[in-house]
Amino acid sequence: MDARDIVKDIMKEKNRTNADIANNLGISVAALWDRLSKTTTGTNKPKSITVKKLNDLLRCLDYELVILPRGKAGRIDDAYVVTEEEGDK
Repeated sequence: MDARDIVKDIMKEKNRTNADIANNLGISVAALWDRLSKTTTGTNKPKSITVKKLNDLLRCLDYELVILPRGKAGRIDDAYVVTEEEGDK
């Protein structure tokens, strides 16, 4: 899963809405939508999310960003592995 899919998955698991997270971050719902969108508006160009913005989103969901040696995260309960491919967990 990519980072945005992971955030959306956690939001769904925790029953948190875009409005909840946007309010917690002090941004508009439209700004949050833009952060969670995989492409730049009006183009098909994929965009990345900064570590800071990802960390801010995860903090709102009571998660944290951790870097582990490859192959270790899958052994931790409820761990997500960030990839560039959709559908990986």
